[in-house]
Amino acid sequence: MSDTVHKTVEIHAAASKVWAFLTQPDKINLWMMDTPTDIQSAWEVGSPLVFKGDLHGIPYENKGVILQYEPEVLLAYTHWSSLSQRPDEPAHYGVVTFRLTTHGVITTLEFTQTNAGAYATERHINFYWTTALGLIKKLNEKAD
Repeated sequence: MSDTVHKTVEIHAAASKVWAFLTQPDKINLWMMDTPTDIQSAWEVGSPLVFKGDLHGIPYENKGVILQYEPEVLLAYTHWSSLSQRPDEPAHYGVVTFRLTTHGVITTLEFTQTNAGAYATERHINFYWTTALGLIKKLNEKAD
């Protein structure tokens, strides 16, 4: 089994709207978890990105550093999660990438997470991202 998760979804919305759901904490909270998540970042290359919350009674912290930030085009950051049950060490960090491409009225959102390891199957990362990307699509396509 590969330790990389890759998914693509086509969204009938402008890239600017999709981008907001990837970078604005109030909008991220609409799709990330079913409980509120505290999201901290300066949203610039080199800045930390931290997600903290409680998932069904289990406190968690997802963290990393922003590697690439091109508004409405590309967001990439290193990623480690306490939910992975792997030590917080460089070898256990992966990279999460969101790439947006516009084709007329459709924005294609391409998602990749590297170094997911056994966490990809044991913790149902594939299921999570299928659901999360579906929510991002639904929220973006909803009438304003």
